[in-house]
Amino acid sequence: MRTKDIKQKIKEYFFMHPTAKLRVRHIERKVNVALSSAIRYSKDLLKSRIC
Repeated sequence: MRTKDIKQKIKEYFFMHPTAKLRVRHIERKVNVALSSAIRYSKDLLKSRIC
């Protein structure tokens, strides 16, 4: 899967569930990505203040 696709999937999940308190493992399972990818792109989104 391409990088932009993974990042986009995680971003969409955050926007679909804006009030949910999520753990990285939960994101990993719901978005169906590797744990390392979920961690990396969640950190990127936090740095860019998206979520």
